[in-house]
Amino acid sequence: MGASLHFSENPLIKHNRVHLPQLLPQMEASFMPDLFSDPPYILLILGFALLFAAVVSMCTGKTFYRGLVYRAKDPSEFWWLVTIYFLGAVLFIGHFLYKAA
Repeated sequence: MGASLHFSENPLIKHNRVHLPQLLPQMEASFMPDLFSDPPYILLILGFALLFAAVVSMCTGKTFYRGLVYRAKDPSEFWWLVTIYFLGAVLFIGHFLYKAA
């Protein structure tokens, strides 16, 4: 038949368990960062999402809070919501930059 290779003969495989860090090459930096790593990239993503929501709300004249709020029908509530979106964006992005430094 031929010679058979037993797992115990390979120095990287011991007791039928593969030691992956030794078998696989070292991976380079990932293109997709871990969202909960240090610095916390989730804060940056949430900040840009709120900034995007504020800009879209200003351009379209409607925003979402317990249903649609229109700039023409209820301007006071509309501008308060847009202000809250902008402040949330500033706080999230600012906190990310503080943690990243």
